Amino acid sequence: MLSPQTSKAYQVIFNNLTQDHTSPTLLINLIETSIPKPIPGPSEVLVRVHAAALNYRDLLVLANSPHWIDSDDPSDYTVERSLGAGEVQGTLREYAVVEDELLLRKPGNPGWEEAAALPACVGTSMNVLGGIGLGERMSVLTQGTGGVSCAVIQLASALGARVIATSSSDEKLQAAKRLGAMEIINYKTTPNWEEEVLRINDGKGDDLVAEIGGSGTIIQSLEAAKSGGSVAVIGFLSQDEATAVEVIPKLIFGAKTCNLSPQSKVTLERGVKLVEQFDLHPIINMYELSNAPKAYEDLRRAKVIGKLVIRV
Repeated sequence: MLSPQTSKAYQVIFNNLTQDHTSPTLLINLIETSIPKPIPGPSEVLVRVHAAALNYRDLLVLANSPHWIDSDDPSDYTVERSLGAGEVQGTLREYAVVEDELLLRKPGNPGWEEAAALPACVGTSMNVLGGIGLGERMSVLTQGTGGVSCAVIQLASALGARVIATSSSDEKLQAAKRLGAMEIINYKTTPNWEEEVLRINDGKGDDLVAEIGGSGTIIQSLEAAKSGGSVAVIGFLSQDEATAVEVIPKLIFGAKTCNLSPQSKVTLERGVKLVEQFDLHPIINMYELSNAPKAYEDLRRAKVIGKLVIRV
């Protein structure tokens, strides 16, 4: 049994030096240990962590999540101060010392485990949706059923938009419908899914596309967006080096915009208010702290719907 002066935690030790976040042996870098219970200094708070949610960035060798900022200007963020970046400790531990300005009130309706999923999912989703004024006549396209995509479906639907969801299986698409998607497309059986999006929208395309595929899907996302529409680039799950030369003409001549920017504390606060207002609950998959490597492996293999959360 650990003494009150120690804390259970996971740390990264670089045993795998491939720098490949898709490597099946990447998890040998994840080491369960105990560390001294941290002591807060001036303007800091000792936080008892009840749950921690995994993000795709947790698979990356180089942690580069943006610092929560108090404005909507992406130029304000500081990578070096981000939790889990560089020398800064992350949250997969029992106790953490956090700058008080980074803390946000937990909404009342979700439990600890659901609340752990909100910072990345809801914060990012609000950043995606903030670029347009949503309403009943707006159309939003999502890709997949990961944590952020599920949150975009929930929030956009709650705000009155019509959501078209794509995913790789009918099971995942049914989950998207339960979250609020009105139209669903299986991109495995419909590889030219952008054509189906145009058909659904009477040839006009979507007002907003939440793009998570990266270079492997960006061309199709631009095709699916209407003239004057917006493509929010929030992921890079697929790769296609041949697409680079095709992107610029579609941006210029299609009058479409690509937005790439970090979330902020401001956008997360807005999202938390909507979570409470509409009593939204994220889809989560629970793991015990001792089983954290299994959570990482499931994330690497994209096996689950929604967010992976580790109970601490």
